[in-house]
Amino acid sequence: MIVSLCVAIVAVAVAMAVRAASSRGQADWLSVPVIVGMMIVLGYVGPAYDVLRQSDLFFLRYPAGVHTLRDDVVRALWMALLATVSFAVGWYAPRQPVPAQSYTIRWRPSTITLFGVAYTVAGLALFAVGVMVVGGPSVLLSGLGDRLRLTQGLNYLFQATVLLVVVSIVWFTWLLTTGRSLRSTSFWGYTFLAFVVNATQGSKSILFIFLLTLAVLYHRLRRPIAGSLAMLGGAFTFMALTAYALFAREYLAIGMLSSLESFDIASMFNVLRAEFFGNFIQLQTMIVLVGRVPHDLGYQLGRTYLATVTMPVPRGLWPDKPLPSTGVFTLAFWPDSWLMNGTTLPPGLFGEFYLNFGWVGVALGAFLFARFGRWLLARHAASPMDPERVLVYALFVAMCAHYIRGDFGATVGLLELLLPTLVLLRFCTRRVPAGEVFPTSPLARYADA
Repeated sequence: MIVSLCVAIVAVAVAMAVRAASSRGQADWLSVPVIVGMMIVLGYVGPAYDVLRQSDLFFLRYPAGVHTLRDDVVRALWMALLATVSFAVGWYAPRQPVPAQSYTIRWRPSTITLFGVAYTVAGLALFAVGVMVVGGPSVLLSGLGDRLRLTQGLNYLFQATVLLVVVSIVWFTWLLTTGRSLRSTSFWGYTFLAFVVNATQGSKSILFIFLLTLAVLYHRLRRPIAGSLAMLGGAFTFMALTAYALFAREYLAIGMLSSLESFDIASMFNVLRAEFFGNFIQLQTMIVLVGRVPHDLGYQLGRTYLATVTMPVPRGLWPDKPLPSTGVFTLAFWPDSWLMNGTTLPPGLFGEFYLNFGWVGVALGAFLFARFGRWLLARHAASPMDPERVLVYALFVAMCAHYIRGDFGATVGLLELLLPTLVLLRFCTRRVPAGEVFPTSPLARYADA
C-alpha cells in the first residue's frame, strides 16, 4: 500500500509537469504545477523509506508520539495523494478566460531612480537601527544561529531590507519589458548589494525567493529556461544556500563548522543529506497530525489563519494574539522546543489544512490554492508584458516552495514583498490607452498549458 501510494503521488506530479509542456514538448519548468509537484514528491515521498526504517533524522530529534507508525504513514500518504489530485484538478479545471487589456505601459525611469533611492535609504536606515539595538554588527553576526530570539520584536527594522529586493526585481522587470541589455553593471552591482545585505540576517528563505523571482522574470519575459539548466541551477542553489546556512549558523556563532567533521566528500555529503531532509519534513508532520489530531489536539477550524491577519501587530503590544500554525503545532506536541529554544516546526500547507478542517480541508484547500495560482497565470497570460501582472505571478511562483513546506503564514512574506512592489509600480509606470494589446512574451504559448 505504501509503495502504491508513493507511485501514485509521483505519477500525478509527473503528469502535471507533462501537462505543463507546450505543443513542441518544451516544458515550462518554472511554473506553479511543476514546483508544487516537485515539492510534494520531495516532502512526502522522499522521507518515506527512512521513516519506515525509523532512522529518520526528524523523528530521532522530535519523537512523533504515535503508536501505529505504519498505519499513520499510510494515512499521511493518502492525505498527500488527496492534496496532489485536488491541486491538479484545481489547476487544470476549465476556467473563464481573462480578456486581454488594450493599454500599453509607459515607464518613468527618473521616478524609478527616485523611489529606488528612497527605498534603499529607508531599508538600510531601518536595518542599521536594528543592528544598533541588538548591540552592533558583531552581536548580529554571532547571533545568527538563534536569529529568531535575536531579532524578536524588531522585525519591522530587520525585514526592511526586503525594500532593496523590491528595487532590484522592479529594475530587472524594467530592463526585460523594455528590451534593454542585461549587461548593466549598475543593476548587477545593486543586486549584489541587496543580496549581501539580506544575507546578513541568516535566513535562506529571502535569498531563495530573490533568486527564483529573478529567474522566473527572465524565463517569462526574455527567454525560456531549459529543464536541464533549471535542474542544474536548483542543485547549485541548494548547495550554495547550505554552505551559507552552515557559515551563518555555526562558523559565525562558535568559530567552527561543527556539522562538518572533515572536508572530505563523505562528510560534505552527510551535511547536504542532513540539510536536505531537514527541509523536507512534510510527511513526518502529516504523520503526527493524522495520528494525534483530533484526539490530542482538536481541529482548529480556521483559527491558525487569524495569525496572518494579526501578524503586523507586535506581540509586545498584544501578547495573547493568535499563534500561527507553527506555534500551535509545536506547542501541542513538542512544547519544550517552543518554550525553551523558541523553535517552531512548520506543518506544511496541506498539514495546516488538515489541522484546521481534516481531510475536507486538505481537498478543498489544495483545490483553491491551485485555482488562485491559475488565475494569476491567466492574468499574466492575457497581458504578458504588464509589469504588475508578471511580478505578482513571479513572486507567487517563488513563494510556492515555502507554502508547501511551510504553512499559510508564507502569505506574510509574500505581502512584505508584494505591497512595496505595487506601490513602486504605481508611481513608476502609467497606463496609456491604445488600440493594441501588449506584445506577447516568449512564454505566451504556455497560457493554456
